[in-house]
Amino acid sequence: MKKITLLFTCILMIFFANAQTAEEIVQKHIEKTGGEKAWNKIESIKMKAKLNFPGGLVEIVSINKKNKFVGLRKMDGEFVVDFAFDGKIRWETNFKTMKPEKRSQEATLRAKKGAKDFPSDFIVAKKYGYKIELMGEENIQGEDCYHLQLTKGKITKNGKLIDDVSISYISKKTFLQVLVESDYKRGAHESTLYTYYNDYKEVDGILLPFSINQIIDESNMAIRVVSYEINGKIDDSIFEFKE
Repeated sequence: MKKITLLFTCILMIFFANAQTAEEIVQKHIEKTGGEKAWNKIESIKMKAKLNFPGGLVEIVSINKKNKFVGLRKMDGEFVVDFAFDGKIRWETNFKTMKPEKRSQEATLRAKKGAKDFPSDFIVAKKYGYKIELMGEENIQGEDCYHLQLTKGKITKNGKLIDDVSISYISKKTFLQVLVESDYKRGAHESTLYTYYNDYKEVDGILLPFSINQIIDESNMAIRVVSYEINGKIDDSIFEFKE
């Protein structure tokens, strides 16, 4: 009986010695993707990609800076702003009138809160006091992953304050992000956005995904990244809302 108890105790000791905390997992993820020092040097990220729409491939560009972002779509040979946030106003192009339109105050507040997470919510987690919890382990598309919950304060949803929560799945083998689940709200429509990441490659010392697949409701948007540009020259006027 004593031998069994001793064996069980040893097994528990080995388990807890090898157990990862949420903070340790995030730190390994940061180190694997380039390290905190390299991430903190990033001032802007420009991504060029091709989006697989039902009607065919569409060229897209996204540009992110702290407190600002813009997404562009190529239409009739020219890039048009699909969505943007200039630090104060969340806006988009109305594709019927082809004129810029402001989004709701709630959408603007969400954009303001999300834009401050540049270049990564894991990088700024300590700075803003985000709560990171290890919820367990799951297999995502054949990959054993840590299931992390990131609570980033409060957001307004339908006039009520709720927890701003995102779910991340980090590979146990590579410590790269495999999937992120986040709330999606467009007008009255609410759903969950599933973003899958794959095919990581090094860009200026940072590992970034070149295959991104976004699923929401019945829509499946496959994004194939053509290139990333880190700390390139960005004209801030591209973010601005113009009446």
